[in-house]
Order: sequence, then C-alpha cells, then structure tokens
Amino acid sequence: MTVNPTLLRRVLWFDALSGLGMAALFLIAGGPVAELTGLPRGLLAATGIALVVIAGGILLIATRDPLPRKAVRTLAILNLLWVVDSIALLVLGWVEPTGPGYALVIGQAVVVAMLAELQLLGLRQPHLATA
Repeated sequence: MTVNPTLLRRVLWFDALSGLGMAALFLIAGGPVAELTGLPRGLLAATGIALVVIAGGILLIATRDPLPRKAVRTLAILNLLWVVDSIALLVLGWVEPTGPGYALVIGQAVVVAMLAELQLLGLRQPHLATA
C-alpha cells in the first residue's frame, strides 16, 4: 500500500485535530469524564496538556512542504509509545477504570496505532524531505 503526500498530510491533520479534541474534553470536562471513566482527574488534566503540546508539534509537521521524513518518523514512534503506555496503564494496574474507562483507553490506543501505521506507510514515499 502506498500513501500519497496529500493522504499523509490529512493523517497528520487528523492526528493533530483529534488530539486537540481529546485535550479539550479532558481539560474542560475533566470532572465528569473522571467520574464516568474512573480515570484520575489529574491524569486526564496532564494528558490534556500533553496533547495540546503534541498537537502543536504535529501541526508544525503537517504545514511543512515537503513533509519532513525524520519528523514524521519521530511522530510515528511517539504514537507507538503512546499505545504501549496506554496498554501498560491498564495491564499494570496503574488505574482502576470503569467499563467506559477501559473503552476510552483501548479505543484511543487503537486509533493512535492506526495513525502511526499510516504515518509509517507514508515514509515509503520518496518525495518527502530528508531532513
């Protein structure tokens, strides 16, 4: 499967905007989300702040022309680490989520894994910058 630069750029924009959406949810409605999911409010707030910073970095990558290969690779690796951390959060018992909490953590991990895969596929494109 090949990914054209337009598709890769759209994947990057989706990654950034979905991250900002989750950040807004966690920062604006952290209390109700914590109650529903069983996830600590402090964890949600810290995650929201981290997502704002990460999304800003992704937007910088997405607006470059051509897309910088090293930056896309780094982002994909960071996304994969996010997935590993999400799984560890549940498996190692760092939190005690409710059913909806498990669904939230697993669901976002699946989406982030798919984004990382698309980003890695996009690296196969020879027209990306080498920087």
